[in-house]
Amino acid sequence: MLLCMRTTIDFPDGLMKELKRRAVEQDTTVRQIVIESVQHALSSAPRPSKFKLRDLSVPGGLVPELQEASWQTIQQLSYHRNDDAR
Repeated sequence: MLLCMRTTIDFPDGLMKELKRRAVEQDTTVRQIVIESVQHALSSAPRPSKFKLRDLSVPGGLVPELQEASWQTIQQLSYHRNDDAR
């Protein structure tokens, strides 16, 4: 059993006229020309290479006093406002 998916494509008038003319010339259907054209476009287009995120890590880490601290403690210290530092 052949499964097909229906869709609607809006072609510019000039392109649709050309498709119909070409279908008559080639004794085929507009549908078949569109299918073959899409298959050709997909098979000939280069596939994008897989994206790989570069490692931009920097050396370091937490200061020794915070090695065992919870995330909540680190977050509180990070957003702590020191009014005396102004």
